[in-house]
Amino acid sequence: MAFKLSNEQALTIMLSRITFSKSEIALIAQLMKQDINWVEFFNYALINKTVGLVYHNIVKHKLFPRRIKPTVLLMMRSFYNAMAVRNKILLESADEIQNKMNAHGIRVIPLKGITLLKEVYLFLGARSLNDLDFLCSYKDIKSIATIMNSIGYIEGEYDWNQKEIHPFSRKKKLLWKSKMNNLPTYIKKNDNLNVEIIEVDFSISLDLKRNFEVMDKIFVKDMQNDISVDDFLLHLCCHLFKEAEGDIWIAAAADINLIKFCDIREYYICNRNQIFDERLIDRSVELECSNALYYSMYYLHIIYNDDFSENILKLMNYKSLSIDKTRLSCLDFSDEEQARFYKRVFTYKNANNISDVNFATKQSAFDEL
Repeated sequence: MAFKLSNEQALTIMLSRITFSKSEIALIAQLMKQDINWVEFFNYALINKTVGLVYHNIVKHKLFPRRIKPTVLLMMRSFYNAMAVRNKILLESADEIQNKMNAHGIRVIPLKGITLLKEVYLFLGARSLNDLDFLCSYKDIKSIATIMNSIGYIEGEYDWNQKEIHPFSRKKKLLWKSKMNNLPTYIKKNDNLNVEIIEVDFSISLDLKRNFEVMDKIFVKDMQNDISVDDFLLHLCCHLFKEAEGDIWIAAAADINLIKFCDIREYYICNRNQIFDERLIDRSVELECSNALYYSMYYLHIIYNDDFSENILKLMNYKSLSIDKTRLSCLDFSDEEQARFYKRVFTYKNANNISDVNFATKQSAFDEL
């Protein structure tokens, strides 16, 4: 028997996208007539960071259900509006950072939400932007530190009770830089209630393998502050794969959610006329991230059943680039595999349900850093 989603889960998935067919809109309208627990639905959207997108789609496609709880609708609307204000401030901060880097001859490439909000989601409240992410070259990290400090950013962590930034110790900075594929987080306090702090991450490699030679290939190919569509898409896949399989992110309840898959799907669709699947696959081999591409396309196909994800999987299998399984996924298209995956997607924190997550990591993954 095929795995069956609940009405609330199915509706969350159907609304967690930007691109729809007419038949999908009709299916959503029909599903909304079914018995829906709207509080549970809101909770699933919240877990998957798609509340703003879900609300945007309900409004855009005039899908307001008659039986939805007014409090749930109010929460979604409030979330959407607050996120729009927050994102505007964060994007202005991203522009300030990039302009400052440019003025000093330092090249940084905006990643993830910064680019996706401007090029794909378009409506500021449709996608949450928690922090600012940039790609940088390892050789520039000292200059980046000097510039970030000059505009008020501190490498550290924020005490939400005391409203203070606690700078990282030298030991913590060294530990972070030796284990992570990004620099220690830069933080700056902000006056707006919607954005109490601004957090900035600079990635120095695609994943925790910390292969700086791979990064050199990106920076040689992608000139100025831009990045090729292939490399941006592959970075999204690497980011998803790293966090889905990594103990640190599982322990922090940040390992897997629909918005990460939606990002990849919609970026591909938005740039479809510039992406050639075979070239993308060859580039993934060159950048040593074909596993991340296969993993991402496998689950994209499970969730959205698009033709492009199926085609990429077939091409990768033909080229013998498929992966049989990962530490936490069998990748065998079985009902059991889908059930495990969706259980992860719709659970707030997976650490207690995944037996081979290191228990020491659960308790101290971030404390060690």
